[in-house]
Amino acid sequence: MTSPVAPWHPDPRTLDEVVTIFVAQGWRVETLTPTSVVLATGRGGPAVSRDFHLVNAIISVVTCGAWLPGWLILWAVLTLVNRPNLQRKMITVNESGQFSTFDIAANT
Repeated sequence: MTSPVAPWHPDPRTLDEVVTIFVAQGWRVETLTPTSVVLATGRGGPAVSRDFHLVNAIISVVTCGAWLPGWLILWAVLTLVNRPNLQRKMITVNESGQFSTFDIAANT
């Protein structure tokens, strides 16, 4: 799947110019080579950590289960609010200077 890199930019000439455009829009560089770059935006990973569940399990034991409804509500709210929204793109440039972009599926 190939698409134009930056339709809002008149004519990026180098990969560095393309990277500058994306970084200015909030993307971060994950990998950079002379002919390609992998950019990312958002965050990945689980909504809540393993430590979150461990701490809440201990609180539930200490409170004889009284904290279980609070744990469930807190987990649901944090999971809905902190959904992973990681997006990645790979941009490559060929020998003739043409750019191609590819969306990379996030493994979250």
